[in-house]
Amino acid sequence: MVLTARDRMMKLIDRINDAFENLLHAGRMAVRLHRAAHWCDRAGLPLLPCLIKQFNGLLCGAEIHYKARIGKDFAIAHPRGVVIGRNVEIGDYCACYSGVVIGVRTCGDPRQPRIGHRVIIYAGAKILGDITVGDDAVIAANAVVTDDVPAGAIMGGIPARVIGHRPVPEAHDDTRATTRATHAVTGNLH
Repeated sequence: MVLTARDRMMKLIDRINDAFENLLHAGRMAVRLHRAAHWCDRAGLPLLPCLIKQFNGLLCGAEIHYKARIGKDFAIAHPRGVVIGRNVEIGDYCACYSGVVIGVRTCGDPRQPRIGHRVIIYAGAKILGDITVGDDAVIAANAVVTDDVPAGAIMGGIPARVIGHRPVPEAHDDTRATTRATHAVTGNLH
């Protein structure tokens, strides 16, 4: 098939648009700003982590504490209203949607959730307190999780309870896990 100059130009414009969309995607930007603030905090730079955190909240609408430990390939589809507390630990290849809160259950309690690998947290879900969410779990939209979640469980309701189980493969291929969890959330499956 022979492409005309106009067709080649349209393909080039589409690629440029995709590149800018990926670069300026609010969820990716929120994660990049968090990683910059976390790096500044670990480097011992005073004040800068807090300023980046506040800028992240203003620009992207996500309140991610700079001391939160977030694994590789974390994705936020729509960062408005996402709150991640100070001592939260999130594993690799996790994804969440808008309005997710991960933090303390009561004021003054420093203990916060630990999220396993390949966990998907849908819009409006709340994960609160000193709990562990197992690998490959799914938290349904608007669920309120205050107890430990077994690996591969699908949790839903208020308070959340197990409503199903996600099939967990024997061995995980990180490339496929990234494609399924992270890119599915941001809509970049090609």
